[in-house]
Amino acid sequence: MADQLPANSSVFLPLTGNPTGFHHLLLAECALRQFPEYGCVVFLLSNGQHPDPTKRQRILAAESRLAILRSVLADWPQPEFSYPARVLAGLGEQPRLIPENAGISTAEFEYDRPYRLAEHVLRLHEEHPERPVALIIGADLVERMQDEPIFSSEDLEVLATRARFLIVPRGAIVLEKALAATEKLRGVTLAAELLNLDQLPKPLHLLLRLSSTLIRRAVQAGHSLERFVPQGAAQLMREQRLYRLEGADQFLNEWELNCRRQEQQLEDCAFAIKVLLDERARQRKPHHIAVVETSTGGRISAAFTTVSGVSKHFLGSMVPYDSREKARLLERPVTGSSVTAAMAGTLAEAGARRSGADFTLAETGMAGPSSPERRSRKHGQCHLALAIDGKIRYNRLNLNPFLSRKEHQLGFALEALRWFKSTLESSND
Repeated sequence: MADQLPANSSVFLPLTGNPTGFHHLLLAECALRQFPEYGCVVFLLSNGQHPDPTKRQRILAAESRLAILRSVLADWPQPEFSYPARVLAGLGEQPRLIPENAGISTAEFEYDRPYRLAEHVLRLHEEHPERPVALIIGADLVERMQDEPIFSSEDLEVLATRARFLIVPRGAIVLEKALAATEKLRGVTLAAELLNLDQLPKPLHLLLRLSSTLIRRAVQAGHSLERFVPQGAAQLMREQRLYRLEGADQFLNEWELNCRRQEQQLEDCAFAIKVLLDERARQRKPHHIAVVETSTGGRISAAFTTVSGVSKHFLGSMVPYDSREKARLLERPVTGSSVTAAMAGTLAEAGARRSGADFTLAETGMAGPSSPERRSRKHGQCHLALAIDGKIRYNRLNLNPFLSRKEHQLGFALEALRWFKSTLESSND
């Protein structure tokens, strides 16, 4: 594996690599499968000089990120060290991306400032002016090109005339609309086409939902890392205690910060609900609520009870976590999966009968195991039900399966309260 490969047959993937994970390499693998004219992938490793100084503080030193990237690329195609390689081997396939056609560019390391994407394109195009510079970027970056403070007119002109973009789908962003908006607002037409993620076997699609942020949080939560990065990189991060920030630097623990942020949002949402229920009480409308929660373990109820004066409305909760407790509440045996809309509705009905509440909110979900090795698409799924006037309303949540158990629990609780709040707002109109 060379630290630089010739550009004339390469596609380039800019990344901060904080850290590099399977998702980065799967995008490179996808590009090589879809565009065989590119013989290799060069990773353009950032110098870490992010324009936002708060984000810059959370980026590892360049040497550490480079060591992780080298380790990831070396182990990536080996089934004994790499989960995706094992999956491919089980399907009778081999990775297209191998150390011999994977390169790393550290050109940014020479600069003690943010290095612009257009600078990369200019440098690479000067070396090989006969063809556009091919870059793998996310669809969200196309949207950010519409913002002049982020991308100058001069930079956009370079990108429009000298680059070709292979676009990674992002959420609900429609590439055609994003390109059209960029052309209308900035007057440039970008050469871009969508990466077809179906080039990858279906069993690997789940890993595309990974991100460097999620990997950092997994480290901070004490999770096993071998489902996120190859074995060697996981061992390197453990031995050097990378991302495990302690003492005075504890505030940089993103996982803890995210959990605290969600907890605050839960309390804020519970307070907003209390205000809405106060108004209903003044209007002599039904305003009593009870909760039945399983996978959230009482976090919905805890959010309510942090709010002063909520006792006028909140009757209480039931947490039938175990199947036997569910059976006692439902007065019948529980068979099969309990993470279904039908189970959520049944729990809401039973909770309404027992509590006599005007509103009974129920949830049942799969927060996921602590071990990423056992994670599947089902983790992060949650079904909600709301019993009102003898009728049941339903909602379904699908959170990122790579979030930790605690993040799933907080996310389920938060979305449940947001849904209930929205229902109240609609009924109060």
